[in-house]
Amino acid sequence: MTERSKIIRFSACDIERLLFRMSSQFTPPLSQQVDIQWYAIKLSERAEFLILDDEQVDSLVAFYTNHKEHKAYIPLVWVDGAKRRRGIGACMLTELHRHIKSEGIETVGLEVHKNNLSAFSLYSRLGYRVVEDRNDKWLMCFDL
Repeated sequence: MTERSKIIRFSACDIERLLFRMSSQFTPPLSQQVDIQWYAIKLSERAEFLILDDEQVDSLVAFYTNHKEHKAYIPLVWVDGAKRRRGIGACMLTELHRHIKSEGIETVGLEVHKNNLSAFSLYSRLGYRVVEDRNDKWLMCFDL
């Protein structure tokens, strides 16, 4: 990990507050995609988060790891709208790749909405490839 980033877990309450705060910045809004209370509980039980070591969380990557299968899955990538287009998302994903590779993870996957062209472009530039068409989303994978 860099001195600016760290891996943490959040409580369901903290995740719920963050999800409501970030919801409108997703395409489509997160609250239209999932039940936020249920999603916060799921993330608090299963996910770890890579965050920048700032006083206020304004970007994060949530991830699950399956060490038996050497795979990881990223259910959530978020950079606050005011901080986008500065390379923060790419840096955080690259840092996450280094971290999970050091733990024996070989492949990481994520879903992206087909109409979220900026996210699709970011993931493609980092080397993610589309492996499955899931109606309104693409499943993308990256081999570490």
